[in-house]
Formats: sequence, structure tokens, C-alpha cells
Amino acid sequence: MSDEIIRIEITDSDIDEVELLFGNVKFDTQRRNILKYMNSVDIQAYPGAGKTTVLVAKLAILVKKWPYRNKGICVLSHTNSARNEIELRLGNTDIGKSLLSYPHFIGTVHSFFDNFAGSIWLKSNNYPITLIDDEVVLNRRDSKLGWGTRKYFECKNLSYNNCGSQSFPVISINIGCRNNTTSYRDLYNTIEQSFELGYFTFDEILYISKYAIEEYEWLPSALQERFPFFFIDEEQDMSKLQWLLVKTCFPAMSSSICQFFGDANQAIYNSYGSEANNIFPMGEPLRISDSHRFGDSIAKLVDPLGIVIPGLTGGASLFKQLDNKHAIFLFDDAKDVLPAYAEYLLSCFSDEVINGELPCYAVGMVHNNDKRQIDKKKYPIGVGAYYSSYDPDVSKATYTPRLFIDFFYIGKKLFNQTGDYYSLVEKIAEGIRKYIRVKTDIQISSFGGAYYSLINLVNDEKKKYFRKDFCKLLNFQIDTKEMWNSVVDYVQAFMNSYYGINSFDENYFKWFNNVSSSEMDIALNHNMKNVYIYEKGGRKVSVYISSIHTVKGRTHLATLVLDTFWYDRNIKSILPWLIKKPMKKPGKRDFARLKCHYVALTRARGLICIAALKKSIANSDVDMLKGVGWNIIEL
Repeated sequence: MSDEIIRIEITDSDIDEVELLFGNVKFDTQRRNILKYMNSVDIQAYPGAGKTTVLVAKLAILVKKWPYRNKGICVLSHTNSARNEIELRLGNTDIGKSLLSYPHFIGTVHSFFDNFAGSIWLKSNNYPITLIDDEVVLNRRDSKLGWGTRKYFECKNLSYNNCGSQSFPVISINIGCRNNTTSYRDLYNTIEQSFELGYFTFDEILYISKYAIEEYEWLPSALQERFPFFFIDEEQDMSKLQWLLVKTCFPAMSSSICQFFGDANQAIYNSYGSEANNIFPMGEPLRISDSHRFGDSIAKLVDPLGIVIPGLTGGASLFKQLDNKHAIFLFDDAKDVLPAYAEYLLSCFSDEVINGELPCYAVGMVHNNDKRQIDKKKYPIGVGAYYSSYDPDVSKATYTPRLFIDFFYIGKKLFNQTGDYYSLVEKIAEGIRKYIRVKTDIQISSFGGAYYSLINLVNDEKKKYFRKDFCKLLNFQIDTKEMWNSVVDYVQAFMNSYYGINSFDENYFKWFNNVSSSEMDIALNHNMKNVYIYEKGGRKVSVYISSIHTVKGRTHLATLVLDTFWYDRNIKSILPWLIKKPMKKPGKRDFARLKCHYVALTRARGLICIAALKKSIANSDVDMLKGVGWNIIEL
């Protein structure tokens, strides 16, 4: 390793400077020690601990002292979270501009191996690169299959998602038939033609990258020379293939300094039944344990579920008055749960808070009812048992808003039906975010809440004005074309002020002349399926219903975890950990349960609740739940 890199030192004075640069951040001793640490290590960062902020602060200090013009810092994540944070914190500074340009690389795992391995091999071997995408490429292949293959797919419950190869250069597919059948050969030939035309999925690019690294033995050492510092954010969510590629290029004895940030307790993006993540962390990690999302009352209740690396603490005090309100609802009939939860929410929060920016959620581990498990003895099985209108495929709406007025219209309709500003805010924000993503070069996250994606691009000084100016949009009416033109004028001025956009594709902002309103009403009804609305005494609350996997990475006002059935009652199975008397050796399925419920119960800022089937919880367990701090409510 270069002596220059070894001599880079981060001091308290450097950290003080970056605190001033960020404006609203103070790093405690725990975080300062991580910022100063200059050897390879894994960093265990608990939910809401601000790990990405710590990472970006370290990058800001490093780049200020960076001695090279042709060697850089590499930062990988799954959702461009690090890049978004850099733009939020440092976007208008020389430090930020430097980090986001050569010789540094800030991007996703897929984009890194595409740039530095996969695409190199493809171009060297005369393959065109037309498009790298999952949905478009797989749908394109699906549309080219013959009638017999499509019929076979229908009979076997297969879809376009089965139209990808699981290896390279040999095409490997798994559709449940022999490789000499017509359907197999049809799909094989379709994928082969797709490759020849330059259409690849993201995972296929990783397989191509793996093959490139095997062929080009010099590549790992070249990457280490190119990137003396190598960071990963959300490392626990890496797939085995991604991990293999990373460790091949940056092994334990790498000449690069490698620091991986993640939370082993939140590794839920693997198949159910997998044991504790054995990829992250490797060895004893450094820790960022203090959450800024919630207070210590939530941390103490949830930490026993974090069995891989316990130690969660809470540092927020905004909802301290609710410390004794976290509740477990014991029910006989699942249909009683949501009304009781909604009424409880109204008793805990004011109208101003409950109709604010943060939503209230009810989530469950089992998203779809498994037909093989339909059995009264296993009731309730999935989320749908609590809400009969629940649609697990709600995200697959056939109608996709095309124009800005579509988003605005749906938001208005949702608000008129629910009185919930969150729906209106999110739909308008989605419309603005779509334009920024599709029509400009501005990097904006496509994950999580649209409003937060927008405000995260704005520097701290402008944030309070952003909120005020955005809220003015909520009062506009769109009943006539003239009214809509006023909206467009305001939105375009808003986008120019906060994002510097000064030219617009007017087609996106045109009036719909009442043509697409019926389509939008269909979309509206579809979206409303997964929102439970409760009214009492002139007050109203909306509860959004979803799977646990869907809400990972989000922040709620309150979260209710619904008891579901997966080989056994899920809440009953994790009960030993809830009462702080854990089993000595959890089963494979318990690892999955604990991680999922840990994720679910660390989403909320203010209030966490659990719904448990009454007959599955013994009276002695009820007493112990009370003893550790849960408020028990029998329905």
C-alpha cells in the first residue's frame, strides 16, 4: 500500500470542521472513533443510527486530504443512499463535486462491476450494450416467446421474471423442464438472441463480471491499485454473488483499506429459513449503537430480537411521553385488530401529528396467503386476514401515471376520501420526482418516500422554505384548465428555485382534457385497497397496510406488527425474545422471524405495537410481557 495513504490521518479538528460543514450534526465519541479508524473493518450500525451520515463525513474529510489524481475512493451501496447523502450534505461544495467525479466512484454494486468488469469484457468481445435493466429486458424476452412456451409458463405459474439466465457465458435457466423440450429451447434461444443484441439484466451483468474477473487475473490487483479506499453501505443486503465478486477483488489481505457498514440484524433480503448472515460482519465490528430515530423505550423492547449483534440504544426524545404506551393487542378475531389500533393511535397522537408527514402502518411477515396453509387451526395466516380488502399485488397496478396532472389528480382524490395529507404530499412529490429522474441529469433516489427524496436534494438552509413552498401546492385546485395552468406555473418556478431546472418538457405538464381521469380512478381504487380508514368523533386516521419487506428502510410515526403464520405462529415463536428469555439455540426459521420483526419494530419514531393471537400467549407470558414494558390490551 502507498505510504501516502497510510499517512492520511483524521483528527478531532477535521471532524469539528465537517460538523460545521454539515450544519446540524454532532458526532459523539463512538462515531468519532469510527471516523478516525484507518484500517479495514466492518461497522455494525443499528437502525436510525445515521451510518450513512458518518460514512459521508469520513468521505468529506478523506477527499479534502486526497493526494492522487488517478486513484480514488470507491463507495458502493444498493440504493445510491451514499450518493444521495453526499448530494444532500455536500452537493453545492467543492468537496461534494470532487467526491462525485473522477477519480472517485460512488454508485451501486451493479454499476461498479458493470463499469469495471462486465462492460469491459463485453466490449472486448464485440457484444453491443443496448440496455441493462430488469423489467424492460425480461418483459421484452417474454413477449418474444412462442405460443406453446407462453402456455407452459401459464400452466406452471411462471412469469417474465423467469426469463433470465443464471450464469454466463453458458446460459442457465430453470423453468422446470428438460433442456431438450420445446419450451426450454425457445427460452434459451430468446435469451441468446437478447445477449447478441445487447440486452442484459442486472444480475446477468454480475455473472458476466464474474466471468471477466476469472479471465482477467490482473483485474483484482488493478482495482485495488485504482481504489485505495473501498467502502460499502448496507453491506448485509449483498447477495452471495455480489459478496463473491467483492471478496475476489478486495480480499481480506487486500492492499486497499476496506470498511463495510451494515446491520446484521436487518439482513432480510434472503429466502426464509436462512440462518444468521455469515457474510457480515467478519470478525469483531466497530459499532454505532445509538439510534436517532426513536427513544430508549423502543430500543429496550426491540433489542432482544437483534440476536446477531445486540446492543441497540435509542437517543431520540421527541415522543418520550409515549414511553409507557407501546402495546400488544391480544385478539380472538383478526378483524378487531385494526379498529382497536386506529383508536389507540387517536388516543396517543394529536390530529396535527397523525396527519403530518409520517404515516402509520400495520405490517406482517406473511404477505400472501399460502394456499397450502389454508386451515382454521392456522388462522390468521397472512395480512389479508386482518383486512379483507388487502391486495398483495397492489404495487403491480396496470395503470402507471404518465403526466404530472395524473399524480396530482390521484393525490387530490385520495385526500378527499381519507383527509390524510400524507397521500396528497406523496403523490405530488412522486410526480415531481419522476420528471427529475426521467428528464434531467440530477441524481435522485427512486427508493422510499418521494417527498424525502426531493427534500434530501435541498441544502439545510433552504429546507424550511422548501417545506413552506411545497405545502402551498396542497391548496391548489385543478377543476379547470386555467386552474391547472396556475399549478404548472408554480411547480416549474418551484423546481427552478430548488433544483435549478430552467427548461421543461411541456408535454409532461399538459392538461389531460378529462381523457385519463377514468383510468386514474381505477388506479385510485386499486391504491385505496391497502389503506384502512378509521373515523371517530370527527377525527380520522389512515393506516397503511403492507408487508415487512416493503417497509424496510422507511420511517413511520407508528407501526403495528400483525401476527401471521409461517410453519408456526410468528409472534408465539419470537415470544422468548420478547420477554427477554431467549432460547439457547434458535432454529433456522426463528432467525428469519427475528430479523423480520426486528426490522418492522424499528421503523417507528413514536409508537410500536404488536397484534398476537390470544390463545397462543399464556397468562404467565402476559405477566412477563408487562414486566419488560409492554402495555397489554385484550380485545
